[in-house]
Amino acid sequence: MGELSPRLRQAFAELAAESTVSPPAAFQARARAAMHTAVESRAARRAAWAPLRGLAGRRAAALGAALATAAASVLVAGWSAPPGSSLHAVRLVRERLTLSLPGGDRAGRELGFAEDRLR
Repeated sequence: MGELSPRLRQAFAELAAESTVSPPAAFQARARAAMHTAVESRAARRAAWAPLRGLAGRRAAALGAALATAAASVLVAGWSAPPGSSLHAVRLVRERLTLSLPGGDRAGRELGFAEDRLR
């Protein structure tokens, strides 16, 4: 990369000069007070929610277990769903995944799926 252009060098010099100016003391005091107030209010909000933190963890665990159970139920119900049913997409995904696995007799698996459909 080459040298900086004169205009860019001038812009950086002006920015450096402006950054050495400190804000007025009144502004600094107001900013400091605002930051302290924000920290104190956050601490107060956290303290107010402290008794519920354990409950939230248990609820999250229960919700996770319920979602896992629901997903397993949909998978089991759609494992061999007939064409036209709302869960037939689960069966098609299972068949595609089975066919994508390496090894074994792919033609045999395809014929098995075709026979299942004919039944």
